[in-house]
Amino acid sequence: NVDVNTAANTLFNDNVNIAQLTTDAPGTVQINAATVTTSGTQTYNDAMTLLSNTVLSSTGAAALGNISFNNTIGGDKSLTVNTAGTTLFDKAVSIGQLTTDAAGAVQINAPTVATTGTQTFNDPMTLLSNTVLSSTGVAAAGNISFNSTIGGAKTLTVNTAGNTLFNGNVNISQLTTDAPGTVQINAATVTTSGTQTFNDPLTLLNHTTLASTGAAAAGNISFNNTLSGDKSLTVNTAGTTLFDKAVSIGQLTTDAAGAVQIN
Repeated sequence: NVDVNTAANTLFNDNVNIAQLTTDAPGTVQINAATVTTSGTQTYNDAMTLLSNTVLSSTGAAALGNISFNNTIGGDKSLTVNTAGTTLFDKAVSIGQLTTDAAGAVQINAPTVATTGTQTFNDPMTLLSNTVLSSTGVAAAGNISFNSTIGGAKTLTVNTAGNTLFNGNVNISQLTTDAPGTVQINAATVTTSGTQTFNDPLTLLNHTTLASTGAAAAGNISFNNTLSGDKSLTVNTAGTTLFDKAVSIGQLTTDAAGAVQIN
């Protein structure tokens, strides 16, 4: 096990392969290594800067594989996190590209996760705070992909000129996507306790039910751009369902509660 405690900078300039790694909160961490591998946990309490494209991985099972970023992450480089434990982003992230593997889970307690390239979350994700995920990448370089489920009673905003893909079921508080880019839904259900606002053109890749349990305006589901895909769409809410642009899909059903507006 390696514990690094200093109010100065800790630099990992080459590959690391150890049992467990922990840095304290004072000071900073810079990673210029291609890989940091542990058989146990990795806990970064310092603010981290990526100096090279980096893969952080743990072979630990469950909690023994947790990789925790308890402070900010910066640097215009790619970060890949591979673990069967939980990956925690506890503070704001501003990097080049972010990828997590399918094993394990991801928790986001950060107000913002920003990249200049893609974000690919292959793990099930839990929101621990209201979060804005954004990419400044153009076209496919701005894709933000949720390849597993998303849960947590928090709001999620996704801002990108690329494609936003929801590939697993969503059950959160509120969902908003911005107007640039596109949205694809391959999930069977997208459920919120508040509003859903899709400002991007939306394509259905699967038969989908969008539902909100919010009362009145808190349950509004708004399609502010086009809606397409030869799949069925069911919208269940006691709020208002707004179709603001042209719709071309397989089948459309709305429930009795609430209202529908077609613009």
